[in-house]
Amino acid sequence: MKFAYIANLILYYPHIIIIGGRMIKMKRNANWLVSLTVAALLVTGALSGCNRTNGSSDPASVTQTSNPTVTQADIQHAIDVQDRHSDDMMDIAGVNGTAVGVQNNTAVIYIYTSEHNVAGIPAMLEDVHTSVQYLGEITARDVNIGLSRNPMYSGFSVGNDNECAAGTISCVVKDHTGTNPKYYILSNNHVFARENAATLGEKIDQPGRYDTGCGPSGNVATLSNFIPINFGRKTTNVVDCAIAYLLVTTSSTTAQLEYTPSTTPVSATVGMTVKKVGRTTGYQTSTISGINATVTVNYGNGKSAKFIHQLLINSSTFSAAGDSGSLICENTSGNSNPVGLLFAGSSNSTIANPIGSVLSALQVDIVASNATP
Repeated sequence: MKFAYIANLILYYPHIIIIGGRMIKMKRNANWLVSLTVAALLVTGALSGCNRTNGSSDPASVTQTSNPTVTQADIQHAIDVQDRHSDDMMDIAGVNGTAVGVQNNTAVIYIYTSEHNVAGIPAMLEDVHTSVQYLGEITARDVNIGLSRNPMYSGFSVGNDNECAAGTISCVVKDHTGTNPKYYILSNNHVFARENAATLGEKIDQPGRYDTGCGPSGNVATLSNFIPINFGRKTTNVVDCAIAYLLVTTSSTTAQLEYTPSTTPVSATVGMTVKKVGRTTGYQTSTISGINATVTVNYGNGKSAKFIHQLLINSSTFSAAGDSGSLICENTSGNSNPVGLLFAGSSNSTIANPIGSVLSALQVDIVASNATP
């Protein structure tokens, strides 16, 4: 292939690599060829009544702030204004998103751009200040590759047996069947269910086959449920998630190598300090910078999907390719409460589903201790 063509693939489709003259798709895998994480992000406004949404919207999980000088009413007002004007902002060439955050003790509307020095962005929307942020583009996203399967830890490599890919084990969850629940491992649809292409019962491997050189891996679970991703232009999503039933010969734990997440999910707040352990970047910390984000994520092969009520973390180091599925937790003294499910990112940002929406959509609860079928 010509160098320019390969360079464009790396730039715009970092989850595709060239091995032996053929293209292999990755699920946001760590690779020195793809250290630049790029994506397509669009943030839009209020939804029309005809939109379909997967998962639970759980708006309460994103309409809060941990900044003591900014009230809940301030944040909600900014969200209301954002929703009224997002479509107009998106019509400006070079604008590719909006969200609500806090700057200088004031609730603001972030206007995200795909390029620098975009003209025509207003300084205020109604009575709320705007803040222009360069975000670039976003797609669906070596440490802790972890070959040990007894138990498997959160943060280890995982993937569907039918593709050469690797993502991250989020945590162990259980269903609502009472005294004899079934136990599963949680990750993304695009990690476990091949972006809706999988059928229930497909083998889930640990590590993901990308980490074995695309060769055989260890079958540790079977795909049990996933929330379909709506790829239609006028449809929306809240979650990119799936679960896989643990096999008899395996066990897993929500405990991570650096800490053990609690079983109690909490709502995200602007400025909340968070942490995660992922297959690629391991243990990282950052803060929630944007809430109520609506993003259109490029899944490759001409497919994109719009997500609403997402969490946004502005950081170039918090996640990278292969961290999809990581469980994001609160990082305050003595607290490791789950906050979000990582699923996408760009060169300077991470996008996550609110964990409450994920658990509600799949009808499962987090398990902290070791679990076996």
